[in-house]
Amino acid sequence: IAAKSQAVDPLRFDDEVWVFASKECDRFFAAVVVAEPSAQQLRPLAARLVGALADLGVLKGSVEAGSMRFHCSLAWTVTDIRSA
Repeated sequence: IAAKSQAVDPLRFDDEVWVFASKECDRFFAAVVVAEPSAQQLRPLAARLVGALADLGVLKGSVEAGSMRFHCSLAWTVTDIRSA
C-alpha cells in the first residue's frame, strides 16, 4: 500500500483544538485536525487501507475515506466530559 503511494508534502494542521468522541461516547480525544490540502493528499492512502482491511475481512461496518477527519490526537480520557 505504502509502496504505491506518492511522496507527500509535510502535513499541515489547522490551529484549533477539537474534541472528538468515540461512537460509544466512552472515550474523548483532544486533537488538531489535518488542514484540507494535506487531507486531500491522505485520502487516496486511506482508501487503499480501507480496501485492504475489507479484503482481509477485519473491517467492521462501512467506512469511506472521503468522510474521514484526519487528525493528531493530543490527549484522551475515558471520563465523560459531556456534563462539563
